[in-house]
Amino acid sequence: MPAPVGTKAMSVVSIGIAPASNLSAVISLFRDHPMGIKYTLSCQGALEFAFSAESGEGGARTLQICEYWTSKECFLAYLATRQDAELMKDWDAACAPLLLPGSTTFKVMDYLHTFQAASEAL
Repeated sequence: MPAPVGTKAMSVVSIGIAPASNLSAVISLFRDHPMGIKYTLSCQGALEFAFSAESGEGGARTLQICEYWTSKECFLAYLATRQDAELMKDWDAACAPLLLPGSTTFKVMDYLHTFQAASEAL
C-alpha cells in the first residue's frame, strides 16, 4: 500500500505492552478512546497510521505504529501535546494497566518513497 498523498514525514512509535495485557484490548484502547487514534488523526498533518505487534524474548511484546504525516513539524507539534499532563490524564489512566510506563520511543524521519511489488521495476 503506498503512503497517503501528501506524506512528507513518517514516524515509528514503539510502546511496550504490559505482560498481562490482551492485545485486542490494547488495539481497542487506541481505536475507541477519544485521546487515542481519534485524537491523533484530528491533529494537523496527521494522515494515516498502521499498527502492528512484535514479540520478543521472554514473551515481551511491543506495539509498533507507523505514522504518516505531512511534515516533521506537524508530528513534533502533535508530540508536544502528548506532554500536557492535564490533557492526557484520562488517556494515561486508561493506558496504565495495558502499557509499560516509560517504554515509548519514537523516530521521525523524512519520507522518501514506497516500493510495491509489480508496480515498478527496482
